[in-house]
Amino acid sequence: MMYQKSTLISLKNILLITFCLALFSCGKRYDHDDGHAFIKSAREAVQQNDLALAETYLDKASNSNYGFCGNSWAGAKGNITLIQAEILNKKKKHDEALQLLEAMNGCPLGADCNKRDSLKIETLFLKHGKDKVVKAFQSVSTVRKNVNENGFDSYSVYVEELAYTFTFAESFPDYKFDENDRVINPKIDYNNFFSILKAYNFDALLED
Repeated sequence: MMYQKSTLISLKNILLITFCLALFSCGKRYDHDDGHAFIKSAREAVQQNDLALAETYLDKASNSNYGFCGNSWAGAKGNITLIQAEILNKKKKHDEALQLLEAMNGCPLGADCNKRDSLKIETLFLKHGKDKVVKAFQSVSTVRKNVNENGFDSYSVYVEELAYTFTFAESFPDYKFDENDRVINPKIDYNNFFSILKAYNFDALLED
């Protein structure tokens, strides 16, 4: 009886070791250089309309190790999400692309908020047509500022003709700030949607 119990324990140990070795051999981890290279390759694959290859690279990028810096992880995850949204757009799954962009984590903790918000506009163009979207945004009158206790504020506007709430991060990368963290130039009317947009990269997208 003791012999059988000892044999059983040995078999369990062998199975455990085998399982761990299998995980180690199958679970290769890529470093941050690999991850960024995969992201670049995925972007190039999308440009060539090879979506399957792009998704393969994104899977590898998602399993890469970007180190101990939270911003590094957020930036990489943000880039991955942007490419995923582009893939969905090419598949004409515009609603899914918008949902993915709306739920994008890491913005503004390292991910590019302006690229995300620009891609939202471009996705709306693909879904509704540019003329309709531009005219719909031109009719916006009410702007709501969403104050975040962590300081990552955003703005929201409801675009009635599109039945869509467009939310964009408060981010002015190219302008100077005063002592109250307000943009010095250009002068912005914070109650006017298009006045606010003058400080954003996606403003040009909404020009008639």
